[in-house]
Order: sequence, then C-alpha cells, then structure tokens
Amino acid sequence: VSTQSTGKKRSFETYPADDISLNMKVPQKVGDILTSHTASCFTTTNAAAALNTMRLAGKNHLLVLQPPGKKTDFAGVISLGEITTYFRVKEGLSPGVSLQEECEELQHLQVQKLMKNRNETIEESATLLEAAKLMSVTQHSVLPVLNKKGQVRGLITAFDLVDHLIRVLEPKDQMSDIHMNIDLKDKSGSERPYQIPI
Repeated sequence: VSTQSTGKKRSFETYPADDISLNMKVPQKVGDILTSHTASCFTTTNAAAALNTMRLAGKNHLLVLQPPGKKTDFAGVISLGEITTYFRVKEGLSPGVSLQEECEELQHLQVQKLMKNRNETIEESATLLEAAKLMSVTQHSVLPVLNKKGQVRGLITAFDLVDHLIRVLEPKDQMSDIHMNIDLKDKSGSERPYQIPI
C-alpha cells in the first residue's frame, strides 16, 4: 500500500486561503468542530451491545449516558481499549477461559463496570488550543463536550483537531488529493490496481 499525491483538489470542504489570512470564518471554538451526532450507549448497556454499536458506527469509543430519569444525562466515555483490556487482564488471571465464556460475560457485563472514571470534560465555548492542551495533559484522545447548562453536546477527538490543523495549514487553493494505491484480486485471481481517496 502506498500513499501518493495526484496534485488534484481534495474533495472535502476546506478553508479558503483568504479567510485564513484574515482570521475570518475559521473555527476557533470546540463547538465549531465537535462531532455532535456521535454514537452512544447507557451505563446499563451490556458490553456486547456496546461493541456492536462501535462496529456499526465505525468508532473506537462511545459516549456513555445515564438512563432516563437521572438528574444529568452525561456519565462518561467507554473505549474499545477499555473493554479489550478487561479481558486481557482477566485471561492473565484465569488462563483457559474459553471464547464462549467471554462472549457470555460480555452480554452480562454492564458498561459502567468497565469505563474508567473520566472527569475531564470541556465546554463548547472553549478554544481549540485549550482542548489540545487538555488532551495532552490527560493523555485522552477524546473529550465529552458540554454546554453551559452541563448538557452533552457531543465529542471532540484528536482526529478532529488534526483535521482542523490540516485545513488551516494547507488552505483550499493549495490542497492536493491524497490517495492510496492498493492491488486487489478480481474473480479470476488477477491483481488490479485501485485508487482510494483518503
């Protein structure tokens, strides 16, 4: 697999160079680039269902919410790593655990028993620099975003910040189309080159 530049325009929307030079229309706040439509689950959701939600959403983490009726809706974040780490540790303590036993436990194990106690959140009015510093200090690649009322607005990830940085440092009129060259086999077994934009 190789990554090359074709010299063409990148397909996604970027910031025009004039806007960047004038410091206009370029997102500066967390609320400007957060992921509002994020995958979520409840604290009482079982781990198997949480993993399936991650798979369907193509995410490595979920926003965890309190069950309806609680004073606050936000509970925390659960990551794929936290679930897999639990079973790696358990396997070390109890060698010989079968895959079937692990699958059965996933269906009875609630998310709230697996998620770490993450108290770090950030307000949507905070600057992107503040978000980057908080991620650096806490070593967390994802932060829940709250509004002034303490309600969940979504998540901001390290990927969101990197994507924003690319758009600022390489404005629209300078962007190049980045793609990967991959050789895939067709039905006859012959390898055919494909280009996949990234």
